Amino acid sequence: MQVAYAQFDFVPTSIVAGLPANTATNLTLQIENSGDLPLVLDIVPVFAGFADDMESGTNDWTRPDGNQDWHISAQDAHSPTRAWYCGREATRTYRELTHAALVSPPIQLAAESRLSFWHHARFENDVDDILDGKHYWDSGVMEISTNSGASWLPLEPDGGYPGRITENPMSPFAAETPCFASTLGWEPVTASLADYAGQMVQIRFRFGADRYVNEEGWRLDDVTVSPNSAATNWFGLSTTNLTLTNGYSALVQLQLDTTPLPPMGSAAVALYLHHNDPEQPSPRVLLVQLQNLTRRVDITTSGPGQAVPTGTFLLAPAEPLEVELTAEPNHFIADILTNGVPVPIPNVFTTQTLSWSSLPGNLALHAIFMPLLPDNAVPPEWLAGYDLTTRHWMAEASLDHDGDGLLTWQEYELDSDPLDPESAPLQVNLLAPDEPTNAWRISWHAFTNANATYTVLGSTNLTMGFHALTNILAAPPVMTSPPLPPDHRFFGLQKTLP
Repeated sequence: MQVAYAQFDFVPTSIVAGLPANTATNLTLQIENSGDLPLVLDIVPVFAGFADDMESGTNDWTRPDGNQDWHISAQDAHSPTRAWYCGREATRTYRELTHAALVSPPIQLAAESRLSFWHHARFENDVDDILDGKHYWDSGVMEISTNSGASWLPLEPDGGYPGRITENPMSPFAAETPCFASTLGWEPVTASLADYAGQMVQIRFRFGADRYVNEEGWRLDDVTVSPNSAATNWFGLSTTNLTLTNGYSALVQLQLDTTPLPPMGSAAVALYLHHNDPEQPSPRVLLVQLQNLTRRVDITTSGPGQAVPTGTFLLAPAEPLEVELTAEPNHFIADILTNGVPVPIPNVFTTQTLSWSSLPGNLALHAIFMPLLPDNAVPPEWLAGYDLTTRHWMAEASLDHDGDGLLTWQEYELDSDPLDPESAPLQVNLLAPDEPTNAWRISWHAFTNANATYTVLGSTNLTMGFHALTNILAAPPVMTSPPLPPDHRFFGLQKTLP
């Protein structure tokens, strides 16, 4: 007996395209029917990626085990105000013997998808049996499913899990299960999803605790799977269904447009091709990915100097770039950051040229210009004691490594720790009255890494409070106020950043 049926095939089997900004093109998908009966085809586009900042409710996240310990909380968040929290609001601790899972909505993956999120974790560390700082009685893991949650596979973060589960019969995890560790506040996590390219997946965050000691728990925020097609108008189809006579082929036009995509941004869509060929699984999946190849360049400076060019502009994929940095007289280039990474500067330079034959991606360049310091203003051995040896000593001494408002050379003079913001004193000196005005003055170390303004405050009677006497722009290294009213005996200093 001869059986007649449609036989379905298509080319290409995947599409990866790159175009400059604001460019549109049409590509062709060829559909073939080599069978004996008509082919019936329905094309369903499913856009890849996912993003949730937890600000608009649960958004199809589920707790399939029925455990309500995972909930949206406004107690603490990475941005802006809400996050998922596994714990109790009233006590800010998790319950004993907790075993709770939080599952994402279905997420369509592209060819090289990546997961990223922020988490704040406080788990019970093992301080009894295995004292290596890496073993935990309670912790959390993440897992992935490709079959709507019927089964789950471990999902490892980039760099591996930092912790391990201590053997414990009351734990839902097996001994030595790789797990997350406690964090110092909010920390980022990333993971590759490339092994599941083109598939529809769900991500599960699973927390487990034993009895007795309870810590704060686990908070999750800003979960993203990229590329993420937040905009869908970059893609179009000439048709979404067709019937193809046996022995014929047809062309479907795919419209791609980079206009909605940011510079170097990517978007992807999975075309689910539902068909009536009994010899093949239905649907078959065609991945289409588009990247905006135009680069965005942001060039900024701080301090007395300039960059040419400066500002924000776009650059074609193969277009070269040259940036000239020039410090003003008696100043030098203390630091150059490209996408947040310092450029090695082994000596004291007042000018510098940076060149690229073709940028590999977007570029954010920031240059810091600072006043030249006297020779040996800060002993190199003192800097080495804090491991501040990456740059020339003058550059290391001219930066604010701990963000406390004092430059490293100021920290040296004040005998404070240049890597500990809590050790920074604001040292204000009261200068004796001048003749013949009999007016007091105050002096202080200026904040020099930004265009700060200092307001000198004064009072004749503390019960009446302070009022502003004068505003002065920051002028490093040490600032002195103008003469202050002789009838004032109480003074304050207020710093305002731009």
